[in-house]
Order: sequence, then C-alpha cells, then structure tokens
Amino acid sequence: MPAPHANRARPLRCGPEGRIARLSTPTGLPVGDIHSYLLIPESPSEAPVLVDTGVRSPAAREALESGLAALGFRVEDLGLILLTHAHPDHFGQAAGLARRAGCEVWAHEAAQESIDRYALPIPPERREVIATFLRRLGVPESRARLPFGPPGGTSLVEPLVATPCLRGGDEIEVAGLRLQVIHTPGHCPELVVFWHAESGTLLSGDHILPDITPVCLFDIPKEVDAPRRHALSLFLESLAAVEPLPVRQVLPSHGDPLPSHRATLRAYRLHADQRMLRLARMLERRREATAWQLAGELFPRAIETQLHLVLSEVLGHLDLLEEGGHVALERRGEELWYLFRSLPEPRV
Repeated sequence: MPAPHANRARPLRCGPEGRIARLSTPTGLPVGDIHSYLLIPESPSEAPVLVDTGVRSPAAREALESGLAALGFRVEDLGLILLTHAHPDHFGQAAGLARRAGCEVWAHEAAQESIDRYALPIPPERREVIATFLRRLGVPESRARLPFGPPGGTSLVEPLVATPCLRGGDEIEVAGLRLQVIHTPGHCPELVVFWHAESGTLLSGDHILPDITPVCLFDIPKEVDAPRRHALSLFLESLAAVEPLPVRQVLPSHGDPLPSHRATLRAYRLHADQRMLRLARMLERRREATAWQLAGELFPRAIETQLHLVLSEVLGHLDLLEEGGHVALERRGEELWYLFRSLPEPRV
C-alpha cells in the first residue's frame, strides 16, 4: 500500500553513517509511492546526488522538495541525478529537476530508448507494429488497436536526454561514496543497481522488492519478425549478479528496506517455477493455446485492464518452458500457438 503522505516529509536516514536518505513521493499509480534516494556528501563543498526522481506531477514535486528541505537541501543543490531505469515513476520529473539544478542525468546506455517510448508520441507506423505483434499473440483486433503499455505514459513524464554513461562493472564516485554499477536486465533492459561495498548497501531499484516479484515487462521489437528478448529469463540470470554480494541492507524503490536479499531471491525463483508449472499444466490440459488464451485463463479479471502486465507474466513463463523444451511454437497464419510437450521439473 502507498505510504501515508505525512511520512513523506520525514526522510529515512540509512546507508553508511546515515548518508543515504530515502525520499518518498506519490505516483498516482497502483504501485504506490516510489522511493528516491539522496546521497549526502560529508563535505559541504560537494553536492548531493539524487537516485531516481518520481513522476512529473505537482504532488510528486512538492513531496520531493519537502523531503530535501527536511535534510537542509533544495533542488538547486543537486549535483547529479542517477537513474536505475527509465520507467515513468523513476525518471518522470528528472528533466525538470536537472534544469533547476543545472546538473546531468546519468543512466544506462540502453535507457534512452525506454525514455523516448514513454515521453514521445507513438508514430503511426509503430502503432501498426504493436497491433500486428499483439494479434500474433492471439489478441483480438479490437484489443490490439487500443493504447498499449504500462499505466502512466506521457502524462507522468517529461522528455529527457540522459547521459548514457552507466555500464555494468563500472565504479563511480558520487557525493564521496564509491558505488559499483551492476547491470541487471529483466524488469527492463536498462535496469542497474548501485552497490556500496564498504557498508554492504544495495540500492536495488525495482530489481529486488519486498513482498512482490518484479514484473518482467516484454518489449515489442522494432520489427514484428525481429527476435524478442526473453525478459523473465534475463531477470533470473540477473539475480546471479547480485546473489554473492555480502548485503547488509537492501534499499528498494518500493516498500521497506530489507536486511538481506538471498531469501527474496529464492522466493523469486520459487515463484517462477510455480507459475511455469501452472502454465504447463494448463497447456497439458488444452494441448495447445495462444498466449492470449492462457492469459485469459490465468488472469481473467486483470486482462481487461492490465494487458501489458498480464501478457508479460504469461510470455515470460512460456519463454522458460520453450527454453526447457517443454513447449513448441507453431505459426498458424498470423498467430503463434504454443504446443504442449512435457511438464518441467522444479529447479528449486
């Protein structure tokens, strides 16, 4: 549930010697508040650094300004903005904040494509590719022509040109803190987390969240017949990138801090196995189905209002079944059908 507004003005001090402060702002989305994090320098000659910004809205701007003021800062004091990834609740007001502060916005080199997808109008030719791709999944023509994507869209963001300088394996020193950049694609292609090894603090973005498994959103390729990345498979691989870290505190973008991360990673893998097995049993009974048919059976209510999220869940687990040889794909006219082959053995 979203945090009460009264708590947003009281930043949570955490991280090394309290030099990381959590600033919560409202999104107006089902996910509730997002947590940005302010990296506070020891020396007054250095500028603070903001990790993620929240959406573009008067309420989010006021909440962020109040949180900064409670720490003795203004927006104009920021020396840099870092993005974990380019979803509206993470970069929505970055451009406006950067203008006021006169600072850069750093992101992963793959982030600009995501930024533009949310911030710029969709050209007609791209709309046609989207509709064709959805019909291939079995989505009826009437639904395939409706606006498609996660909630928010252009109303919650401002166009932004980010500096694409964050790469997995890099070390950056910001606000006097040395952070390792770890690329963790899955939830989206550009997602990075920031690891402060000295204190065992992991700023996890949406890669690790308490009480919820991040949705691994599928991307529609630029061309209908181009390969589609397997988002859930990438997410499970990315768990291995952070699992060995001696984490003492996880600072997520949503929800409360976690004292560790490995139990959460085990829960993510178990959840993936359970849903994969459930889909396989549905296919065993049906023998064959489209992704749309399976999505309607698995999420009969959510499919009416959350098509992108529902199809992402179903496609991600169908990808795992396909990679394991448990289903086969067959093209029938414009549609792709999934054919049952075998039930998977649990991997956990």
